[in-house]
Amino acid sequence: MKRRWISHLVLALSAGAAHAAPNDYWKLELLHSFDGGAGGYLPYAGLVESSKGVFWGTTSLGGVRDGSGTVFKFVPGAAPTVMHTFANDGAAGGRPMAALLPVGRVLYGTTALGGSQQKGTLFKMSTLGSFTLLHSMAGTAGNEGSEPRAPLIRGSDGKFYGTTRYGGAHQKGTVFRMESSGAVTTLRSFGSPLGAGNDGEMPMAPLLQRADGLLYGSTALGGANDGGVLFRMGTTGASFTLLASLGAPGSPRTGGCTPQAGLVPATGTSMAGTTTGCGSAGSGAIFSLTTGGAVSWLHSFVPATNGAPPGGELVQRSDGRFYGVTQDGAIGCGSVYSKNLSGSFARIAAFPADGSLGCGPVGALTNAQDGALYGVTMAGGAFNKGVIFRVRHIVSLPD
Repeated sequence: MKRRWISHLVLALSAGAAHAAPNDYWKLELLHSFDGGAGGYLPYAGLVESSKGVFWGTTSLGGVRDGSGTVFKFVPGAAPTVMHTFANDGAAGGRPMAALLPVGRVLYGTTALGGSQQKGTLFKMSTLGSFTLLHSMAGTAGNEGSEPRAPLIRGSDGKFYGTTRYGGAHQKGTVFRMESSGAVTTLRSFGSPLGAGNDGEMPMAPLLQRADGLLYGSTALGGANDGGVLFRMGTTGASFTLLASLGAPGSPRTGGCTPQAGLVPATGTSMAGTTTGCGSAGSGAIFSLTTGGAVSWLHSFVPATNGAPPGGELVQRSDGRFYGVTQDGAIGCGSVYSKNLSGSFARIAAFPADGSLGCGPVGALTNAQDGALYGVTMAGGAFNKGVIFRVRHIVSLPD
């Protein structure tokens, strides 16, 4: 009697399984481990996709001559191909820490160090590997900036715009414009001569140009609360407007502070961004910003549950949600998350604490044409020198 009841139960469960909901999950996959040799290591910036399935990236150290970083091409299923190595002397630049900007068959980039003044460089490279040094940053000479750590953007006027972490008239960082020839004009020097920095200090993020033609950006420090600022300005350097000072006083500072990733378009006149500090747990936050300067705080990161601090720009997929990474926390080595700006937050993947799938993602994710998200970590992998990873959304019927 008991045996017959068990048989009926198994049949019932099997019949129910045939109509069960499909499995819906995200799969984290290791695609490549950097070994610290000729291929470089410590990739800091995210990948860019120049054509379907062809990705480009940089490592901030290493190369065939024990160099100061590399530019590489990557096709999933094969090892990365080093297309350029920055020599150890840094003459043409060193320590690339920003994503590349593809324009046709040319890639534009920055290095944080190196150049004739050891203040960083701006360069371009063809997809065949032909490298051209466009400009060596001069630091305080001519009020130029130094240490460009953010990607360049191409404006609607065809010119290139970027930020430097230091340098300029007050040594607090700059916004600059670059002609296609490599000529650089400083558009804004942050900080006052007395160091008050009420207009911001230390911009580390790329700019965003909106349909209104203005440039929107952030600084990591300065402002009324020394928690960084959000600003907008014209492409000639005129009409600078301080939109918000971050890090409002309070314990805890529920609003975020220290933004290091760029703003991205959201809905209507709004933009979305992240901060690496403050928030209710002191570990960063997600916010939205309108072109008029209204800031809304949408999520505070908690290291033990969803990881922190956030790294890299948010990326929006066709489902309307924004996706990003945290550098640490969750179960040990960081996480991948998604956020609906008007609702839910979800951790969709976590890097194991042993670093086997990578550790410390900092650069922005790439929303690739194959529907997956690609990224890099600074450490972890087989040699603890960083990895290239992929996160795929899997929908399958249960067995």
